[in-house]
Amino acid sequence: KLLRHFSTQVSDGKLYDAYVSVVQSDVWCLCEAERFALQVLPEELEQKHGYSLFIRGRDDSPGEAVHDVIATTLHQCRRLIIVLSPDIRKVETELLHENQNQLWFELNLGLHDALLRNDPKVILVEVDGPVDYCNLPESLCYIKRKQGALKWKNKFCGTTTYSKRVFWKNLRYCMPAVGTGNIQSVA
Repeated sequence: KLLRHFSTQVSDGKLYDAYVSVVQSDVWCLCEAERFALQVLPEELEQKHGYSLFIRGRDDSPGEAVHDVIATTLHQCRRLIIVLSPDIRKVETELLHENQNQLWFELNLGLHDALLRNDPKVILVEVDGPVDYCNLPESLCYIKRKQGALKWKNKFCGTTTYSKRVFWKNLRYCMPAVGTGNIQSVA
């Protein structure tokens, strides 16, 4: 069980373990999906388990050609984590803001490569309730039907610790093995 954490990782030329993309309707408010992607996910995966995440808006530099950064970075990632929230409206028809255009490009490019080359592998995470996939691109619906989605609830019902532990275990199972240099010792 611990072998995957202590084995040496073959270099595949990838710079990041995952590219995190947040699909949201309102780009002006910090919704639960964005809070999950910017705070909760890095805290657990980067700080506790040694993964390297690329989160657009946090890790890119101002002034860069955004579409070039997205294309280059997606090819340098082993996984594409798509964070979805239940308040998503029709993504394709609501590209009114520049950030939403970038999101659409990000989704199209990542899903195109995932479906044609199976690289990067896609991990869907539904935050705070079920997502209506009728409002999302057909490629995303196909991935949901094919492999399902992990479900994160801000306030887990019942046994909070157990529910969160199961979520993180399932997410780490979908992630690539962590190289020995990335693992932090547990005191």
